[in-house]
Amino acid sequence: MELLIEVDTISTNNNSIFGIVYFKENDFVFPDKSWNDFVVVTTGWWCSNILKLLNNESICEDLSFMDGPYTLRAKYVEEGVFELVCIEQDDIVLEVFKVAINEFVTDFLKKVNSLIRQLQVMKIKNEDVKQLEDNYTNLQRIFNGYQVRAL
Repeated sequence: MELLIEVDTISTNNNSIFGIVYFKENDFVFPDKSWNDFVVVTTGWWCSNILKLLNNESICEDLSFMDGPYTLRAKYVEEGVFELVCIEQDDIVLEVFKVAINEFVTDFLKKVNSLIRQLQVMKIKNEDVKQLEDNYTNLQRIFNGYQVRAL
């Protein structure tokens, strides 16, 4: 499952930053291919939550969307594997995937890096962007150590 952030859709309104963001696995998209959300805030949260999983602070973290009742629940199910549960309305399971942690987080970091670079190009800077950059840097640092341990 991969994260998709359509950086060409980024817009701002009253210090809030929006953009199309969703997850995709083959033909399945979650929550929707045209899902427009607070892309900087949500990806910042997700970086922090994935970091908790990699640091063994938790075995289950919710990657929630801000605009709507959608959550991608990431569970650490076995060494090197996350189970990703696509949830609507708190309890309706739409789909479940098992993914290699290395592949999922590598792709995730790549997409978030593209978002951060686009924000720099657009000269968009606020506290949410700073928090995203910090969370991204922390996740990247811990993930580099995680990859070494996984080898």
